Amino acid sequence: LQIESSGGGAGIAAVRNSNNTSGPSLDLGKSRGYPNTIVQDGDKLGVISFSGADGTSLQISGAQITGEVDGTPGENDMPGRIVFKTTADGASSTTERLRITSNGKILIGSDTIRNIGGASALGQFQIEGTTGNTSSVSLINNQNNAGGIAVLRFGKTRGTSDGAVTTVANGDSLGAINFTGADGTDLENST
Repeated sequence: LQIESSGGGAGIAAVRNSNNTSGPSLDLGKSRGYPNTIVQDGDKLGVISFSGADGTSLQISGAQITGEVDGTPGENDMPGRIVFKTTADGASSTTERLRITSNGKILIGSDTIRNIGGASALGQFQIEGTTGNTSSVSLINNQNNAGGIAVLRFGKTRGTSDGAVTTVANGDSLGAINFTGADGTDLENST
């Protein structure tokens, strides 16, 4: 299917008119053979690619969103990840910029979950880089008043579910900032 136009008519629209919560869908599927050969860890389940004319062709992607298998699939079990890629200025191929793993972890600058500060220290959000700029987080608040500041907040409850507000107890730790250095083997020992 190719839709091409010199005006504003090149587009695909999917509209669902129904009195329920369901919406239209775009389904991409992958099998390793007909009719239903199981996929493997790392297989691409589908790619959405964004390309622009570079004066020669439309073959170079500026950005991609890829769905991939993220683990070992089985009957009624399909672990998946989403990978976001962009192409840097002066480059001709995409580079992974952000990944959401099958267990909901967000990785920027790396495709591997790292254990920092001990076995229980696997965070949901990880940034990894080779410079201060590529491994940093910036918080910026733009307000025209004296109280406008950027804030990093930590919260703690004794609840056991998301959204809980169960009261903390005397002596509970409410938050921490840990500093961990590599020991030649890993980054698991915090100071």
